[in-house]
Amino acid sequence: MKKQKQNLIKYGLGLLVFVSVFVAAGAIKASILENGNGWMWGGSDDGATNSTGFGWVSMNNTTSGGTTSYGVNIPPTDGDLSGWVWSENVGWISFNSVDLAGCPSGTCSARRVGNAIVGWARILSIRDAGANAGGWSGWISLSGSSYEVSISGATLSGYAWSDELGWIDFSKVSLNIPDPVDGLTVCQDSCDSGLLVGATRTMDNGSTYTYKACYNTSITCDLVLGDVTSDPATTWSEANSSGGAVEFNGDGIVNAIAVGSETVTATYNPGTGDISKSFDANVQALPVRCGSADGGSFSSAPTSGLCTDASTPPVTLVGTAWNWDCADESGCSAAQTTVPTGLNWREVAP
Repeated sequence: MKKQKQNLIKYGLGLLVFVSVFVAAGAIKASILENGNGWMWGGSDDGATNSTGFGWVSMNNTTSGGTTSYGVNIPPTDGDLSGWVWSENVGWISFNSVDLAGCPSGTCSARRVGNAIVGWARILSIRDAGANAGGWSGWISLSGSSYEVSISGATLSGYAWSDELGWIDFSKVSLNIPDPVDGLTVCQDSCDSGLLVGATRTMDNGSTYTYKACYNTSITCDLVLGDVTSDPATTWSEANSSGGAVEFNGDGIVNAIAVGSETVTATYNPGTGDISKSFDANVQALPVRCGSADGGSFSSAPTSGLCTDASTPPVTLVGTAWNWDCADESGCSAAQTTVPTGLNWREVAP
């Protein structure tokens, strides 16, 4: 089977890649937003003179020196990736959502979530070959239970996986980060290794979040050039001062207190006038699941600890188990305990 796969790579895909260059090149264009640089590597040696796998994969035509303009954009905060990369062995690999419908599992788009890249990419030459692809599909998984592609500042690391061609190493890929700008950025947790806060931020009701006001930094949270979170010249405000979805518990510390949306603003004066950065804090309700009574033991029907929102749904006895359902989770249960029968109890004087 291994030799059969090697032959497909050597002889079958060569023609597919040749065709895909001329079919796709006209549609593949780069822009200044394509910030992925460097190379990915995927390959293995069979001990002879043959090499199988992706080989070197170019992230951008400025890396490879090619004349066809291409590249991949990795957003500075949560969001979808876009664009193409190029392998001489297999051709174009797409990170565009339009090419990723029908993936094997989960959410299909290639996307940044925090400092991880998750979802899927796809080898277009294999996809376009259809029935002539020898049963291959060309899917590349960007994360799994034991692997993922990670971002730290401007550096990527980790591996993606193809069932057909194996591991792809991202450790030689970097991000092109613009020079520092004279402005204010809000980052979650840290100015140098935190998550950039965009126009909106989703929060869980009842949780607390720490945000940093970062002055004269880049457009991402990767440089410690000015953490002004607690500077006397920095103020934090919310749109509804009388209360609402969030409240402050110190400089940049935000408590999500009610389901809803509210605008949070950091304002800093470097001595030349106020500059501000705002985002909408969207507070969502936590799922209502089985409470602390789930898995316990009770002689009579439990009346508290049924659900995480303190609701009290009906409790029924089925056999020797108390059963109930919560709004977002069913099958909650507890064991029925009873006093042993057949015993006579008598008070004995001391």
